[in-house]
Amino acid sequence: MYFSESDKYFKWFILLTGSFVTMLYGMAVFIATIALPDMMGALSATQDQITWSVTGNIVATAIFTPFAGWLSNRVEIRYILIISVIGFTLSSVYCGYSSSLEEIVVARFLQGAFAAPLPPLSQTLILGAFPVNQRNLAMSVWGMANILGLVIAPMIGGFLGELLEWRWIFYSLIPFGFVAFALVYFIVPFYKNTSSSSFDWVGFLSISLCVGTLQVMFDRGERNGWFESNETLFQLALALITFYIFIVHSVTYKGPFINLKIFKDWNYSLGLILIFFFGMLNFVPMIIFPPLLQELRGYPQSIIGLLIGVRGIGAFFGFGLMAFASRLDPRISLAIAFSLQGLSGLYMASFNIDMTFSQVAWAGIIQGMGVGMAWVPISVFTFSTLDKTYFGEATAMYHLIRNVASSFFISITVAVVLHTGQINFGNLSSLVSDWNTGLALNFKNQFIENFDQVTIKNLTSEVNRQSLMIGYINSFKLFDKNGEKVSQEIELLLEEALARKKVRDPRAGYEQTLQVLAYAKKYSPSIITKTSLMLGLGETEEEILESCKDIKQAGVDVLTLGQYMRPTANHLPVERWYSPEEFEYYKRLAFEFGFIEVAAGPMVRSSYRADRIAHLIST
Repeated sequence: MYFSESDKYFKWFILLTGSFVTMLYGMAVFIATIALPDMMGALSATQDQITWSVTGNIVATAIFTPFAGWLSNRVEIRYILIISVIGFTLSSVYCGYSSSLEEIVVARFLQGAFAAPLPPLSQTLILGAFPVNQRNLAMSVWGMANILGLVIAPMIGGFLGELLEWRWIFYSLIPFGFVAFALVYFIVPFYKNTSSSSFDWVGFLSISLCVGTLQVMFDRGERNGWFESNETLFQLALALITFYIFIVHSVTYKGPFINLKIFKDWNYSLGLILIFFFGMLNFVPMIIFPPLLQELRGYPQSIIGLLIGVRGIGAFFGFGLMAFASRLDPRISLAIAFSLQGLSGLYMASFNIDMTFSQVAWAGIIQGMGVGMAWVPISVFTFSTLDKTYFGEATAMYHLIRNVASSFFISITVAVVLHTGQINFGNLSSLVSDWNTGLALNFKNQFIENFDQVTIKNLTSEVNRQSLMIGYINSFKLFDKNGEKVSQEIELLLEEALARKKVRDPRAGYEQTLQVLAYAKKYSPSIITKTSLMLGLGETEEEILESCKDIKQAGVDVLTLGQYMRPTANHLPVERWYSPEEFEYYKRLAFEFGFIEVAAGPMVRSSYRADRIAHLIST
């Protein structure tokens, strides 16, 4: 390690390292998408089966991401990243050597498992290295690195797959693995562990089994006839049972696998909902376009790689825009971002079998812009008020939710393509057969003199192409509906959270303030501790009393209750004016919690009669 935290350039070196390993992760996920059609032929797999190599990678990442969060509090992040990079590189070699569907699925699962710590731990390092006012810029650069992997991987995969074969697509990751190892080894410092608790095997196994079972259910659902199959019903029941076990265990166990305290932060919890929808919409086009373009349009892999990679141009533009728009209301940027996602789906739903290169490219650019504009505000908003001590677990859960949403929605989308395609083929092909004499006579009379079985075969092939195209269009419509729905809900979802954020400085959240007060009283019991509550922002009586209880449990001696007054038009409006009688009422209730002194009134402020109160307490 050649750099230390005291170095003025340290945070930029950390940003470089974190961005590169995140790019490596992005390449691992996306590089295989271009090779899917070739892998289908080489490994004798169907379209839904070969998709398992993608969803298996993503679900492995989802399962092992929370484990990375737990591990980061007990093992040096530096060591975790080194092992992850080495394991990732070796599993990439295994992917290239795979000779069967089972092998490639296992190899991709291992690749995802080793890659799992890379995004959350790199994000943890970056969030810890940069102050709050610079995190917008840092997250933009970090997000661009992820997108850079999206751009590079399809292009590399397309050209290598066309010039050599699909195995070299995975071998191309080896030199990137070596560079990542060097950056981690020489730049990432040692950090002191913050916990020594034992590993929660029950929590880990229950959530892993839940996520894994659901993924298998979605992957095999179409093939098994969904809920008409006993296998699907069993998988659903097992997933629900294991999820129930996880929740009950996490609530009752002292050292759970995932610390549920992180969900007490409202902004963080809401951010998980947003990143879930983001994950649903992010990866799908990259999975369904390669087989569509190769099988239905006959595009070579190099062209497909360019078309998938061009999506990154829009993403770069979106990230760059958000890097310089930190003051933009998150509701506005997110509404625009998800609207762009929906618009791209609407545009793709207008495609037909003769879609052009430019149409596909513009759809990718629009969708990429939505990705870039959404990622930064979601990331910054989610962690804006969260205590730094929870960053390891919180970022792990953040990426778990995103990956679970991606893998599930990919499986559902592929199922929609195949199911609706088969239905349309069945309806249309029934008209194209040797027994359809009307059709045969019509063709003989108007177009074809020799209407034989070869002609029927060719016509059936075209019907199959058109039927599959309808299936893809249906998947695009699904994409459009989700994007549109999310964009409509953004403003409502963020209203309360943004109000909270405006009320409190992100650097001094509710939980953090209580911790500071408790710390002061613990290490210097003689100190008089005091805090205030400003009323009039829509709080309920239960919330006021709950806050009083929390404040007293933190060891606070003096409490003041005052009326919130709107300083400027840019601040939140007053929702209620409390009467002097009401302040007297809450003063009496507050005394019941055991405060030494309580001052309450419309004009009472934090330092209200501080000298008098100090005198009363001292005497």
